[in-house]
Amino acid sequence: MVRSMTGFGEGRAFFPGGQIGATIKVVNHRYLSVRLRGLKEDKSLENKVEKLLKDSFSRGRVEAEIDVDRTEARADLFADPEELKKKFDSLRMLLERLGLEEKPSIDHLISLGAFEGDGKTENLWPSLREALEEAVEEVRSDQEREGEHLKGELGGFFRELQEYRAQVVELMPKVVEKKKERLTERLNELLEKEAGFDEGRIEEEVALLAEKLDLDEELSRIAAHLEEGLEALGGEGSVGKKLDFLAQELTREINTLGAKCKDEEVQSISVEMKLIVEKIKEQIRNVE
Repeated sequence: MVRSMTGFGEGRAFFPGGQIGATIKVVNHRYLSVRLRGLKEDKSLENKVEKLLKDSFSRGRVEAEIDVDRTEARADLFADPEELKKKFDSLRMLLERLGLEEKPSIDHLISLGAFEGDGKTENLWPSLREALEEAVEEVRSDQEREGEHLKGELGGFFRELQEYRAQVVELMPKVVEKKKERLTERLNELLEKEAGFDEGRIEEEVALLAEKLDLDEELSRIAAHLEEGLEALGGEGSVGKKLDFLAQELTREINTLGAKCKDEEVQSISVEMKLIVEKIKEQIRNVE
C-alpha cells in the first residue's frame, strides 16, 4: 500500500479527574524520527508512547504533543474532605516546624497545587493510549488519501519509462546496422590506402563494435526494475525504501545506456528517462 509520509491527527480520552489530548504530525524524513513533548515528568510513560509511535510508523519525522488536563481533579478533592484535610494538616505541621507564625489557608493549598490531584501518571497509560491510537488513525487516513494520489503518479512514471525502453529496443538493430556500415566504409578506405592491411580485421572490428553496442543486459535490468516497481505499488506494507532503491538502480542502468550507445536518438531517450527517474525520486521522498 502506498502511503504518504505527511499527515495530521488528534485524539482525546478521559481519565478520573481529567482528560488527555494527543496531537500527532508527520512530515517527510528519510528515516523514522520521533519527537515527543508534554511527558518529561514520567520517563516510563514517555517510553511507552515512543514505542507505540515507532510501531505505528516506519518512516517520517513524527512529532507528538501530549496535553494532560487535570482541571476536573478539583471536584474530586472537594468530594473527598478527608483528602483535603490531610493536605491542610501537612501544611500546618510544616509551618510549625519552620517556626513560622503564619497559619495555613485555602489560598496556600491552591498555590501549592493541592487541588490538582496527586501528580501521579502511572495510571494514565490506558487513557493516553486511547488518545494516541485515535490520533494515529487520523494520521493514517490522511496518509492513505494522499498515498492514492502518489500511487497514480508513480505508476504513470513507471509506465512512461517502459514505453521509452521499448523505443530503445526497437531502435537498437538500426543503430547497430548503421554503425556497422560506417565502420565498414572507414576500414575499406584504409584498405585502399594500405595494400598490406589485413582484410580479416574488418570482420573483427565489426564484431567488436556489435559487442560494445550490446545493451541487452541493461535493457533487461531496466525492464525488471520497472516491473518490480509497479508490483510494489500494488502490494502491501511500506514501499518507500524499496522504491528508493529501484530508482537508484534505474539511474545507474540508464546512465550506462547513454554512455555505451553514442547514437543521438538513444541518448536523447536516455536523457528523457533520467528526467522521469528524477521525478520518481522527488515523489518517493513523500512515500512511507
